[in-house]
Amino acid sequence: MSIGLDCGTYNLVCCKRDGENNFLHKREVNAFIEIPLDNRFVFNMMKNAGVPIIERPEAGVAYALGEAAVNIAYTMGSVELKRPMKDGCLNPKERSAQQILNIMLQSLIGEVKEDGEVLYYSVPANALNEETDAEYHGKILEAMFKAFKDKNGKTVTPYKINEALALIYAELEHKAYTGVGVSCLVPGTKIYTNKGIVDISSVCPGDEVITHRGRWRKVTNVITKNFKGIATKLQLNGYTDTTEDYKFVDNHEIYVNRNSEWMWVGCEDVVPGDVVGEPIIQGDRECYASSMTFCHRTTCSSTLTKQRVEVSPDVFRLIGYFLGDGSVNHAEGCVQWDFQNTELENISDVIDILYKNFSKNAAETIKSENCTRVKCYSIGMVNYFSRHFYNESKEKFFPWKLHQLKKSDCLNLLAGLIRSDGTIGEERVCFGNTNSILALLAKQLFSRLGVAASISYREPRPYEIEGRKGMGKKVEWNVGSGSKFIFQSIKDMIENICCENSRSSEKIFVENGFCCSRIQKIDREEYEGIVYDLQVEEDHSFSGPNLTIHNCGAGMVNIAFAIYGNPVFQFSIVNSGDWIDKMAAKATGESIAYINKEKTKLDLTVEPDTLILRAIKAQYEIMIQRTVTEIKRGLDTIENKARTDGDIDIVVSGGTASPNGFETLFESMLRQANLPIQLGKVIKPKDTLYSVARGCLLAAEASKQ
Repeated sequence: MSIGLDCGTYNLVCCKRDGENNFLHKREVNAFIEIPLDNRFVFNMMKNAGVPIIERPEAGVAYALGEAAVNIAYTMGSVELKRPMKDGCLNPKERSAQQILNIMLQSLIGEVKEDGEVLYYSVPANALNEETDAEYHGKILEAMFKAFKDKNGKTVTPYKINEALALIYAELEHKAYTGVGVSCLVPGTKIYTNKGIVDISSVCPGDEVITHRGRWRKVTNVITKNFKGIATKLQLNGYTDTTEDYKFVDNHEIYVNRNSEWMWVGCEDVVPGDVVGEPIIQGDRECYASSMTFCHRTTCSSTLTKQRVEVSPDVFRLIGYFLGDGSVNHAEGCVQWDFQNTELENISDVIDILYKNFSKNAAETIKSENCTRVKCYSIGMVNYFSRHFYNESKEKFFPWKLHQLKKSDCLNLLAGLIRSDGTIGEERVCFGNTNSILALLAKQLFSRLGVAASISYREPRPYEIEGRKGMGKKVEWNVGSGSKFIFQSIKDMIENICCENSRSSEKIFVENGFCCSRIQKIDREEYEGIVYDLQVEEDHSFSGPNLTIHNCGAGMVNIAFAIYGNPVFQFSIVNSGDWIDKMAAKATGESIAYINKEKTKLDLTVEPDTLILRAIKAQYEIMIQRTVTEIKRGLDTIENKARTDGDIDIVVSGGTASPNGFETLFESMLRQANLPIQLGKVIKPKDTLYSVARGCLLAAEASKQ
């Protein structure tokens, strides 16, 4: 077993392989804060909360490490965030830097299988624009690794590799490891959008998706690229049947709940039984009643009269009936609902709601041998229902945000949907419709009421009606409660829901704001074709049936140009993450820790709306321009003018490349720079934080062949 280790300024990442030859990544934030040991209360509270802590009684201090340290420094402006490394190299001003970094690295490596195991670790090249001592940095790291011993006394044999060269090894195998290194989802994947449940290939910029925070956010860009390699197939409990899978490439990250904590995990690192889920749109604590306003014209009068109707739970039930199996009849000037002749209670319910809430008398008519139609004649209601319950594509939809609804509203809306276009059995309640917008609505309503619902769909199928044959045009969606629940009625279903089995035995369940499922099966298969990803504002995630997906550190910008894996030139510039943090903090008067956190909100494709983000974006633009300038200079001065056939891809990765739109801005500046090579693609790996560590591992494995 070989080991790869990315020793970044902000992120430390270790990469190994498991018993099935899959990549395993372990990450830690390279930061710490200092706590005086005389403040035992704070120290003990942090220790009890599981914060990684190093004690130094002789110095009277303790150190809190990693992500917890960053969060504390961000929240408490008086606490200084310290860094073992600065500008890509060990920080000489931090006296405890080497000790703390050594402890972090030892923890990441963990146990090794063979004594003297080969370990490749990343180092930067010396910077062109500032004085750095990358060689000294590399030697200190080498000494740490040579002194390493795991709990069984086993050691590692360390070798250093340039960070950008490792990136080329990780990402440019398809180009015979030729290119410049600067440190998706398969078609058919179903995504929840404001237009319903759609294939990821049909999502457009401007569409809204549900993020891991349970809120709607806009898609800013749809990314496509060609892919050839191994895809990971995940089969989930509660999502259609065994023929339907999620399929990912490039170790795309998904949201997984392990040990009661939600975290992003690469699809190659998940295991059967892992808990995944889709977020439940949360309700406002201050829910407010909606209203409907109709305009009526009195007979033989030109005067319009307004009628305002409060949307009570009963009215939400009526809306559910309409969305499920109602329609607007413009020719007759009425809103109408269709029921089976046997559904006398539902027919009576609609008539009562119309009279009590709208002061309207409804008429019953026979539509067919088996169908009764309830008609409510009102031009005002016709106009309102036409404008508010149909979208531009003439599909029905629910016009209010679910977070505005109280529990009783959700219950009655779902009751109307199911009574009109669903089934209520002894052990299962289902809603079925070809409208995926309504299927998604029903799925969320079940979840808001604490009921885990499965979801499935069936492709269009042939039909025969009165001797006429044809082929359906729409997918049929079915949303149903878990089969272990017993219901007496819709209200009893919600108010008296019970389950004899424990949560751990359920295939699907509701917990902590998610409708949860489990990974049932994992397969790997060859895939060649177009793959997709979505860039989403703010939350950088999106969801589909029972799964939440991520759209896929700081120090130097490390650059390497390699031909067939052999480095032609390597250099770095100190204008990367740390530099951006420092300059933005100076411009705004905020702490570096605060800037570092706010930077995660940056989207380089849109104009920032705060002073902080404007300052950060400005520094990014300066950093990218300087990087492009140095790449051009390096290519212009290659000794003997190394030649390459075809175009050259450039890979951008690492913590600095994480913001949405980084690769787009980078490519734009590269194409304006008149490079002495034919520029191919600018590639940003989906797992930007793990690419370098993976390249180090590949280098370690190659050294043993």
